[in-house]
Amino acid sequence: MKRCNKLKKIELPDSVMSYIFSMLSLKDLVKTSALSKQWIREWGLRTDLNFDLYNMFDYNTIQDLPKTIPSLPIFQTFHFQSEFATRLDQFMLHYQGAVIHSIRLNFPLGEDDTDVIDRLISKAITKGVKRIELLFPIEIKDFDEYSVTGPIFPYKLSLTLLSGTDSLTYLHLYNCWLAKEPADFSGLKNLTTIVMDRLVEDYYTHMLSQLFSECLQIEDATFKNCKLKWPIKITGPKLRHLNIINCGFGVYSPKMIDIDALNLSSFEYSGRTTKHISVMAPRLPISDSGRDVNRRGMCRGSFPVPRPEVPAGEFFPPSPSPRGNISPHPRRSPRYPRRSTDIEY
Repeated sequence: MKRCNKLKKIELPDSVMSYIFSMLSLKDLVKTSALSKQWIREWGLRTDLNFDLYNMFDYNTIQDLPKTIPSLPIFQTFHFQSEFATRLDQFMLHYQGAVIHSIRLNFPLGEDDTDVIDRLISKAITKGVKRIELLFPIEIKDFDEYSVTGPIFPYKLSLTLLSGTDSLTYLHLYNCWLAKEPADFSGLKNLTTIVMDRLVEDYYTHMLSQLFSECLQIEDATFKNCKLKWPIKITGPKLRHLNIINCGFGVYSPKMIDIDALNLSSFEYSGRTTKHISVMAPRLPISDSGRDVNRRGMCRGSFPVPRPEVPAGEFFPPSPSPRGNISPHPRRSPRYPRRSTDIEY
């Protein structure tokens, strides 16, 4: 059998090639392109970019990674954090795709990697990205005080990085702080879904209130384990699902939450320190006997027979009932206003 001395390019439709490359890790894509320059354009067809442990190191869990210093926790050595950031930066530097649909970054990077993360976001924005997930699973010793174990300090996102687009519809931030600067939400005007987990709002801003006043297309919003301080006013003409979960930590919790959402059909709330919550949501389901909470301050709904009671912490299902009352104080009877729902501690 004669040995083939030249690698021939496989002629397949772009859709087929895109599917093939979607099955490869980013590490394999780079290796493939190194074998033949003809393949560089081909792996640029991959439009959904996922940067995580498996794609960058071929490991499934952190525990599988070899320890460079056996006596220390692996991410306190900086070795894999630095290597991950380097590979990410190199990949995006050579990426030649015309369009990026989504980026997902799931690795414990932090403030030291700001330049790399900023370049990733900026390039995705220029290529019309629709979905961004920035997930930084850094270890936190005491979440109430936000003290971080080890040398990794959370990445601070500047919203101005997102200002050059109108294509973004989905944003998920985990363990991400917001930079101390005037908030620019111009790049989020078409956002329909936002998820913020372990977000720190700057002490001198009213970020969430401004978010809802300027981003009128939001339909689903979740805020979980966030460190918020200022009163929050949520006005969403298209908002259907709202979750505010465990966002109170001593002085770092809003004293008041005011919700005015005509189309809101489900609302999950849990917290201990917010003093007053007012809800104007005619489509939110109610009970003839109002709302109740458990001892942890988590809302639950009860409904007239034959509808069963909704367990604590679950969504209120859609209902045509016009008004409702929620009282998160376990020892105080709920009040019954005529036009809105009031929640007080």
